[in-house]
Amino acid sequence: MKMPKDPSKFSFGATSSTVTCLGIIFGLLTSGNPKASVIGSLLVIAVADNIADSLGIHIYRESTATKKENTRMFTVSNFITRFGITLTFVALFAFLPIDYAAASCTVIGLGILVFLSYLIGVQRKTSTLKRSRHPLGNCHSRNSHKSFSRATNLQHLRIALSAISDLREHIA
Repeated sequence: MKMPKDPSKFSFGATSSTVTCLGIIFGLLTSGNPKASVIGSLLVIAVADNIADSLGIHIYRESTATKKENTRMFTVSNFITRFGITLTFVALFAFLPIDYAAASCTVIGLGILVFLSYLIGVQRKTSTLKRSRHPLGNCHSRNSHKSFSRATNLQHLRIALSAISDLREHIA
């Protein structure tokens, strides 16, 4: 399998979709009809939230472009990535018992985040094994944009760990 050369084309969409979906899944597991609630909410995210984020990325890229960039390509790749990940989670809830679907979504979601960290490590030519084990890298960076990115990753990781904790309580 050929590795994508530029993870920036889909990394925002994959991260955002994964964390949003896991948050919705574990937030709705305690509702009266969790399977229908989760599937319905994920479908709304697949369309409405996805369009909002994709449009936001498109406008941001258009407003900050210093050279001719293909902003449409970034917008479309973000939309397709988010839509595909969300529909994967919908399919798991549609065809698996709810506890297995929640566990599968957690494993797949964390796998996506680790894989993205690995791709970024490959692109930056850093230690990919170290980066994939610890997606935050060195949190004591002096570069503010890197610190902000790592702080965002830390927030996403905390949400994912909270989701795992909720899953453990739900299954027990």
